[in-house]
Amino acid sequence: MQFSTIGYQVDGQIARLTLRRPEVSNGFNIPMCEEILSAI
Repeated sequence: MQFSTIGYQVDGQIARLTLRRPEVSNGFNIPMCEEILSAI
């Protein structure tokens, strides 16, 4: 999966989400929330 506001990595049974909006201190917005919901 490719996302623009989060990083997503799976290693076995563990999934890691990384917030990637440092220009706004990783503040949440609607696109980021949608990507997180899509990832999980």
